Amino acid sequence: MRQPSLVNNMVKAGLPLWQSLPRSRNNKITNLFRQLHRFAEGANLSVKDRYWRWASFNTPSQVNKLLTAASLQQVNTNLMQKERADILQHLGNDFNEVLLTDMNLVLVSDMLVKVDMMSMANSLEVRSPFLDHKVVDFAFSLPVEYKVDANMKKKIVQDAFRPILPEEIYNRPKHGFEIPLLDWFRKELWGMINDDLLSKQFVAQQGIFDVPAIENLKRKLHSSSPEDSHATIWALIVFQHWWKKYFNQ
Repeated sequence: MRQPSLVNNMVKAGLPLWQSLPRSRNNKITNLFRQLHRFAEGANLSVKDRYWRWASFNTPSQVNKLLTAASLQQVNTNLMQKERADILQHLGNDFNEVLLTDMNLVLVSDMLVKVDMMSMANSLEVRSPFLDHKVVDFAFSLPVEYKVDANMKKKIVQDAFRPILPEEIYNRPKHGFEIPLLDWFRKELWGMINDDLLSKQFVAQQGIFDVPAIENLKRKLHSSSPEDSHATIWALIVFQHWWKKYFNQ
């Protein structure tokens, strides 16, 4: 999206097609459809709205549909808008501004939290040498073309260690760490979801979430096009577990 191209325009124009195709992280083809759909959805938005859409797995309207009318009345939209504005305050068209926003949002609120929690749980002391302030300041001073191009997503790190890396490692594509939530939720953990934390009875008694919307979400989990329903359900059951522990006495 930083550089408009024929491919970008074709993906944007294909939004009706991507909406009709099955979208899931479960295999390469359906995951490609999922990614194309998300790209096309955000492509026509403003810079800040596009970043927020791509950094989220639900739109605000999708989240609102999960809540009861009474719960929606309790939502402090002004506070949410202020927090969003604070996170996106440095974001513009420059790629370094995107990286800075990522650092302030994803690094602080997601990646470092996970590293800290898992290392402490296993009595490990973890250091993050790339987060030394001198390294960070230097990295932000470099032009974008030093950092990423069409063929390589971590140019500086890979090039720095190229003399000691085997060729197959140097040229290997970036590979994320995916937890098989979809499979777990459809199989081993389905009972906990359907009969306990997101059961009709408990959701109705709790009064926070809309029962039909939660039931639709559970059906979507088992459909041929689950999209990111497992991510939404993960967020919900974490909340439900916390709520049960502290408020459902």
